[in-house]
Amino acid sequence: MAATGVLLSTNVHLRSEKVEGLVTDIIATGSIVVCQHRHFQSCSAPPSPMPSLASVCVFLVLSFVKAAPTIPMATSDRVVIVGGGPAGCHFASLLAKKGFTDIHLVETNNQVGGKSHTEYDQRGRPQEMGTVFALETYTPIFDLIKTYDPTNTRFAFSFEKPNYMYVMGESVGASDDASDVALDFPNYILQSIQRNAPATTAQSPPTDAQLQAIFVDQAKRYMALHRKLLGTYAYGLPPQPKDWRSIDMTAMEFLRANNLTALEGLFRFTQQQQGYGVLERIPAFYLLWWSHPEAIANIMRAQVTKSPSAYEFINGYQSLWIAMVGAHRRVINKIVGATVTRVSRGLGSAAKLKRPASVTYTSWKGETITIDCDHVVMAVDLSLFADLVVDMTSDEAALFKGTYVASTFTTTMFESDSGPLETAAQVWPLRMVNEDGRLSALRNSKLTILPGDPAAGWGNLTNGLQVRVAYQFFDKPLRDVDRIKMKSSLWLDLRKAGLPSPSVWGTFSFNYFPRFNATGLKKGLPWKIWDIQGDRRTTWIGSSVCFESVLDVVTYNNNLIQRVQVTGDTNATRG
Repeated sequence: MAATGVLLSTNVHLRSEKVEGLVTDIIATGSIVVCQHRHFQSCSAPPSPMPSLASVCVFLVLSFVKAAPTIPMATSDRVVIVGGGPAGCHFASLLAKKGFTDIHLVETNNQVGGKSHTEYDQRGRPQEMGTVFALETYTPIFDLIKTYDPTNTRFAFSFEKPNYMYVMGESVGASDDASDVALDFPNYILQSIQRNAPATTAQSPPTDAQLQAIFVDQAKRYMALHRKLLGTYAYGLPPQPKDWRSIDMTAMEFLRANNLTALEGLFRFTQQQQGYGVLERIPAFYLLWWSHPEAIANIMRAQVTKSPSAYEFINGYQSLWIAMVGAHRRVINKIVGATVTRVSRGLGSAAKLKRPASVTYTSWKGETITIDCDHVVMAVDLSLFADLVVDMTSDEAALFKGTYVASTFTTTMFESDSGPLETAAQVWPLRMVNEDGRLSALRNSKLTILPGDPAAGWGNLTNGLQVRVAYQFFDKPLRDVDRIKMKSSLWLDLRKAGLPSPSVWGTFSFNYFPRFNATGLKKGLPWKIWDIQGDRRTTWIGSSVCFESVLDVVTYNNNLIQRVQVTGDTNATRG
């Protein structure tokens, strides 16, 4: 049933063996960045014929770390971490490993994990409602799984395989409400190259060789341009651009200005579909941040070799963060069901430290509780909760107020009869561009985990009742989303997808991808925040100071913990 009504890609003239030459060519020319996505304290390069470039990468990374001031703290310091999402849990574990013995982790939900939220359906199967993927480059995450949650094995999300993931609707030239017409992802990428590559000859349609030459040229130039603009660096907070004029535009304007439109289809999925900004509206800087050359090369290689580049975890992402905090339970006091209402660093006049810092919260029982402490870690969405800090200075307010924007992701788990096209995942990329709140993706977790050829191996599993997770994207903060319209839009789009009368089991909405607007970026706010870490008994972590991915928040923490200098003086914290 999975192949019924699939639009065959007979109009695509770029064969996969041609693309294979691209990947080989890119690697052979040394265009790929050789520094792994590792945390800075153990940054290392894979085997490479260019050891000098690897050495330069390590040098640049270590220089970046050394340039920032240290954060003196005593292991006996009382530390309160506000927010028990991935960033808060991970930083708590880093402090515990560094010898800190009095750590309080305060979380408003009834369990830690934040946007890494895993629900279990009525059949006991984990369903990711938040964080889903780990890419091939997620070495720090795989290391954490190995350390804290080793039975939470990974399995491939095989979007590189035929008929595993379908691209639907106008993105493949069909009507928006076509429920039985699709391209699988490999053929969608090929079609997108042909559709978006600029015409270079009078011949129509272009030959395979012409298309290949365009794609090879654009992939090489993207990587070279990335290095020219940002330098060579390990994945994480990029170096601050010295000249914004070349990237002071949207991602789509950047692709067009640099003749990189043949890469549009790839970025529609790797950037936009993940919620990291609609290409027509997101600043180009965020495209360059997430679409690091190494990650893009790995994804292209997977498409050619039909090898995995994306994974999920058998027990879900939330299992990792729960296990991590539990492993350090002797020194981490986990407080859940606690709504933080006030954070003070104990600042007096002229922003001098006069009193102990403190965090006040309302417990699930309705009690008001205050914890005195020596250091506060703000691991919450600062686009929403910066005002919790009652003694924020004017300099800090200039960093955390006025230039934040955010999006919204809503996920809904539901059960319904099988549809016209039953497969592991379906995506509608252009819906995210044209209208807020449309159904932009469906995932069938039962099918994602199965190995082998989707078209041949699923058999009767695609018949009967199916449990899926639906995704809706809004290019605005959660507070501005109309919940009634959100629900009605989902039901309408499910009917268009051939999935009427769903039985809804749960809906979750997240303020997603908090980030700086173009003005905030050009003011250098991400780098200024990095520079003030530790000042006034405070560190600031999480996606709102870096990027909305678990790789980013973990990498940021790994870099930040290197600056924490253990002292014997409890009062040595930077003022």
